[in-house]
Formats: sequence, C-alpha cells, structure tokens
Amino acid sequence: MSRDTSSHKTGRRIARREALRLLTAGGVGLVGARRATSAATSSFDWKKYSGQTIRVFGARHPGTDFIEPLIPEFEALTGIRVNWEKLYEDQQRQKLQVELTSGMAELDVFGSQTGQQGKAFMQAGWYEVLDPWVKDPRYTAPEYDFADWESNLLEQLASVEGKLVGVLVYAISLPLFYRKDIFQAAGLGAPKTLEEMETAAQKFTDKAKRDFGMLLVGQPAGAVTTWASALHNFGASWLRADGKPAMNTPESVESLRYYGRMAREYGPPGIINLNWPQLQDLFVQGRGAMFSFSSALVGNFEDPKVSKIVDKVGYLPFPSGKRQIPALNGPIWSMYSKSKKKEAAWYFIQWASDKSMSARLQRYGIQQGRRSAWQDPEFQKGFGAKHPDLTETMQFSYAKGRAFNYPPYVNVALARDIVGEVIAVAIQGGDVKAAADRAQARLEEQQKKEQS
Repeated sequence: MSRDTSSHKTGRRIARREALRLLTAGGVGLVGARRATSAATSSFDWKKYSGQTIRVFGARHPGTDFIEPLIPEFEALTGIRVNWEKLYEDQQRQKLQVELTSGMAELDVFGSQTGQQGKAFMQAGWYEVLDPWVKDPRYTAPEYDFADWESNLLEQLASVEGKLVGVLVYAISLPLFYRKDIFQAAGLGAPKTLEEMETAAQKFTDKAKRDFGMLLVGQPAGAVTTWASALHNFGASWLRADGKPAMNTPESVESLRYYGRMAREYGPPGIINLNWPQLQDLFVQGRGAMFSFSSALVGNFEDPKVSKIVDKVGYLPFPSGKRQIPALNGPIWSMYSKSKKKEAAWYFIQWASDKSMSARLQRYGIQQGRRSAWQDPEFQKGFGAKHPDLTETMQFSYAKGRAFNYPPYVNVALARDIVGEVIAVAIQGGDVKAAADRAQARLEEQQKKEQS
C-alpha cells in the first residue's frame, strides 16, 4: 500500500470512454460548444502560440482523469500540441523531484501540492510566480475572470510566501460523513462537537456485529492528515507562537489521546493497519455510522454501482472543540520557472481551470474553487439540490478553512513519519505524552537542519 494518503488520490477513476460520454450528456457538451463559440468570437488570440509543443506532467487523480480526454479540445482551440504524462501521485512526485533537481527537465506545466512540495519548490526556485501572468491582458483572456476564485482557497492552497504559484485543479475539505438514517432512527441530531461525535460513536459501535461507530485512518503516516483536524479543533497547531514545533503541548497531547481512543474503541479491528480505501469500503457497505476523510470521496457514496448508502449520508464540517477550523487540500497546475514556452504553458493552465472546465468538473462531483461552479444551474438542479448540506459544508470550509493537513516542514515525508509514530502509540493506548516528547525533540532537530 502506498504511504501517501493525500486526498486528491481519492474519488472515482474516470475512464477515457466515460469522460467522453460526459461531453455529450447532461448538458456538458453544450458547455463545450458555448466555450468554443465564445473563444471564436473573443478578441483574445488563442492561436498566438500555435505550432508549439508543451509537456504537461501531472499526478493521477479525479481532476486529471477527467481532463485527459479533453486535451484535443485545447489543441484545437490553440494549435498548441500537448505531450501529456500522468503517474500515480507517489511516482509522479518522485520523478518530478528527480527531474527538477537535475536542472535538465524539459517541462512546462506540472501538478503539485503546496502542502507537500510548496516550501521545497519555492526554496529551489522551481515555481513560476503567476501573479504577473494573471494580470497581463496579453496572456490572460478577459473571460477567465480570476476574481471568480475563492480568495481564501488561493491563499491557502495555491500560494507560497504570499505569491501565487498555481491554479487549483479542485479543492477539498475533510468533513464528517454521517449516516442520516441511523441517527434519525436513534433520535440523535447530527454531531456538532467532538464530545457529541464520541457519544454517537459509542452508541453505534457493536464490534460483534461489525458495526463501527467511527472510521478514522489508523495507518500511522496516513493518519496524520485526518488527525490534523482534531489537533486544530482542540485549539492546538503544528507550531507554537514562536515558530517552534508544538508536538507536546497539552492541547496536542489531548487531541492525540482523543484521536487514538476514537480509532481504537469505535473502529474496526486492526485499525492501525488500515488506510482510507479499506475504511471507504466499510462505509459504502453500511458498516460505519461516521467517517472522516476527503470530500473527494462523496461521488463514491452516492454511486449506486458501488454504494449501499446512496442518499443516506449527511455532510458536516469536522466537529468543533475549543474552535472549529476546517481542513483544506487540493492539487494545483504550476508552471516550471525554467520553461522555454511559458506563454503556451499559461494558455494550458488557463484553459484547464476556466469557468467552463470548472462547471464540467463540478457536475461530475469534483469540487471546485470557483464560485460560479457552485452556482451552475445544472449542478444546482442535480447533485446540489439533493445534497444541500454538502454545498453548505464546502462553502463554510472554503471561506474559513486552512491548509494544515501536512506538517509545515521542507521534508514533509520525514515529519509525517515522526508524527505518525505518536499517533500509533495513541491508537495502541500507550504513553502519548512520552511519545510526543520524543517527537518534539526530533521535530526541533529537523527544523534546525532545514533552517540552517
């Protein structure tokens, strides 16, 4: 199993045939037609860089799976040819790192995540800062409407050191998924606080019957992503006010004990070896009362081909403790700073993230950071009308959330491993404070090395 549990690996894999079918179903084809007509009548010159070839290197996730079969649309619109390469996230991240480190990368556009790679890539000078491109009418079509983006999402997920280094492919949160039918039958309201969530988890757990009150990732490094919500809602954070690690503060230790208890007492046996795919399988088979992970999984819950709980799931922000701060995550399209075809690269990024593309992605269940996508009439008549609580949850998350899924270090993988060891101790019922003290020392050492 891959160690990486980042949310944008989740959701349905969209086959080329399926995505092509979507172009002519549910009005999606009409959007494409309107876009082509608009481009034809626009004063913006989409053919200015016709004849160039760019290389686009992305990670495989729902957004790139959806966009891949649409590449011919971009090529027809611009005359720019695309050499498209896509790998599973771990593989893409490793290969991208090797290519960029070599300094010889023949690359124009790449997929990245600021939470995973932002500090390191900015430090190395690999990101092209996009603010000037967005503002320049020579390169940005007037209909792109940059103001349509939710500003907090761009700040949290697409910027490093206050500079725009990408444009969002999609934007997810880590809500609480709960079974509305089970809660209603028991006469319980939706859990709004951490205490209410634990009370409900206890009530709905019957391990002899394989009924689990709470499904939380237990695999140590993977659990870091979901534990981060508890960490922040307990009033803690990754760093203290002075910028030093905060792994062993009272609030952090309390959140670790809570997370470990919830996973151990109300989850399935062997939880420390389970990651989100196994937990998702349990949830869609009706074995879990609550589950928290990426909102990109929503499409699976509502797909009758794989789910027994269609229309039975409620959506809420992760419950509050001393405060409530939703988690945000999402991949971005970035431009390589050493690209020799930056204009053509920006045309691709612009095309892949404009209003029309966002509307299409939104209708399929791939949540977008553009306001217009959530206001799209076809989305509102379909999924939006059936699940208004998801829209409400995501809008709250987009406005108030922060990107804290990953520890804020240059070497994110090492920091995740260190934190994951403490989560493992918590799940196993061990001495959390002692484990947190050990992790604190290791994180302080890592921080010193990265700042030297």
